[in-house]
Amino acid sequence: MTQNLDHDINSARTYTPNDTDIPANWKPDKSTYPTSTTTWDNTNNGYNIQQSYDPGNKIWDGTLSSTGLTLDAMTQGTNQHYHIGNYYNFGAAVAMNDTSSYTAQNQDLDQSICPKGWTLPKSGNVTIAGSFQYLVNQYNWTSHTMANPNIWAVPLYFTLGGRWYGISNSIASSGLFWSSVVYSSDATYCLGGGYDGGVSPANNLNRHYGRSVRCVSR
Repeated sequence: MTQNLDHDINSARTYTPNDTDIPANWKPDKSTYPTSTTTWDNTNNGYNIQQSYDPGNKIWDGTLSSTGLTLDAMTQGTNQHYHIGNYYNFGAAVAMNDTSSYTAQNQDLDQSICPKGWTLPKSGNVTIAGSFQYLVNQYNWTSHTMANPNIWAVPLYFTLGGRWYGISNSIASSGLFWSSVVYSSDATYCLGGGYDGGVSPANNLNRHYGRSVRCVSR
């Protein structure tokens, strides 16, 4: 996909393998938090439950900031490719109410909140097609300037959407995207990049933060 996922999870709905990247029917515990809500569970339980947040129609405008901006600074723009989309913690990204049994490094959950036919990229040291490392290799993403080719521009339009944990953080200074591969009991591999460094396809970051989801074709 060339945009971040912007799906509001609905706890009144039963998701099925016919419409979602999951192996069996799933009924979420929680709906996506609306724009008027700042609730986010940052406790130890927050590592394992599913949480997501809809910041509204916010579009990263291409600003690069060493210190980061807030969601309030992101206004309606014209390039929908740079739509920030929703923020998902790891549980929401892999469409699970409880991920506590998945703790082994390099364990691949191989399911997601992505639509059927799409999935989360792999990460860690995986170099297969559809993995973050494969994308980095193909596009030679080593720079954070807006010059082409790089991660923040045509053709894939990754965004510096930062993260969410009750407040926004690091918008315009970092882009963080979930993979489906476990790093530890409280962390997961992801693609990370920022204003002042190279792109890393094997970052490992805390599961309870809300980060972007970018689906790839299965």
